[in-house]
Amino acid sequence: MKTIQEIRNLFQELTGASQEQLLDDLLKDFELKGQVLENVKQERIEKRIIKSCPHCSSTKVHKRGKQKNVQMYRCQE
Repeated sequence: MKTIQEIRNLFQELTGASQEQLLDDLLKDFELKGQVLENVKQERIEKRIIKSCPHCSSTKVHKRGKQKNVQMYRCQE
């Protein structure tokens, strides 16, 4: 594996246009990963917040205890 200094030296050997292209590609990859992580985070938050009734799909439910270590919910409607 290359050290950071070796990578910097290789980067400096590139032409100006190649350096710009490499930086653009790295930024795009970084932004894409950030967007994917943000989407996953948002989906997990939504799943945690919104519990719905499995029968009527109402979001007005409350916890009513556990059965065999599984959380049970009851519809409020």
